[in-house]
Amino acid sequence: MKKIVLILSFLYLVAMSSWSAEDDHQFIPIAVLDNTVVTGQTHRAPAFIPMQAYYDGFLFSVCVQFLLSIGEVEVTITNLSTGDYVIYDVVSSAGATLLPISGEEGSYRIVFSLDNGSEYEGEFAIE
Repeated sequence: MKKIVLILSFLYLVAMSSWSAEDDHQFIPIAVLDNTVVTGQTHRAPAFIPMQAYYDGFLFSVCVQFLLSIGEVEVTITNLSTGDYVIYDVVSSAGATLLPISGEEGSYRIVFSLDNGSEYEGEFAIE
């Protein structure tokens, strides 16, 4: 019985790796950076970014995971190649959300605007 489970697990891993190799644009991580201008004394530690994001090519969506509850967030995703954009109002207490986009090829910018005036942004490309 253990051999059957081991063989099935191995075949599953091989199938998943070959599926992933065929579509290497399946998941595109988005590096989100703090865009807030700080005046006064600068801090030596890097800023904590309260969200993570990646593009899922299978779902044609940007997946956002909030690492802590920061209230309501306005998310703007702009295709820099065509000028098309979408705006979403997201409640961060949900923990994670999917934001559908067109999935057209091009360079994209994503901007997270918080109620307190802070902004975070990132860029990704779909090829």
